Amino acid sequence: MEVGKLYKTKKLYWFLYRSQDDTDISLAALRTVASPAEVAQFVRASRSPNLPFIPPNSFFVLLEKKQKYCKVLSHEGNIGWIYLAEWCKDDIEEVLFREAE
Repeated sequence: MEVGKLYKTKKLYWFLYRSQDDTDISLAALRTVASPAEVAQFVRASRSPNLPFIPPNSFFVLLEKKQKYCKVLSHEGNIGWIYLAEWCKDDIEEVLFREAE
């Protein structure tokens, strides 16, 4: 992933945290949850009811990257950090643009 590029999520919910330190949620627990809706419910119940997220089939811009931590701007104007673990990298794809002829 490159800073300044536009990306799209596929099937997962991506939660936006205020800092890199906040992203240290229980990824092991998230892996056992069956659906994106259940992931959303799990994180909302265990953290903050106002935790913003990027839903499936949504866009974001990468603002900054530090190892597996990514600061992003969501399609709704929220800024926060996501943790890009190996097991979920395939859920994000770069959006490519064609120039108008």
